[in-house]
Amino acid sequence: MEQGWVKFFRSIIDWEWYDDANTFRMFFHLIVTANYETVSRKGRIIKRGQKLTTIRKLADELSIDEKTVQRCLRNLESTKEIKVE
Repeated sequence: MEQGWVKFFRSIIDWEWYDDANTFRMFFHLIVTANYETVSRKGRIIKRGQKLTTIRKLADELSIDEKTVQRCLRNLESTKEIKVE
């Protein structure tokens, strides 16, 4: 894991997904594991702020089931916090 830090404002407690533990955890996980510089992985260019992953891998990393991962990603995508490709 690379060193570094991310900054959250205290006002995050007012965010609509803050009280949904799995969705908040997913969002935080995606932020802290996103690329901090552009790299090439498996023949694809992954830009800064992006993450190449799968539903299964996210489920394993967060110890939650795949349906919960899908729900969390849908939640975050519905409010334009993330974009899934």
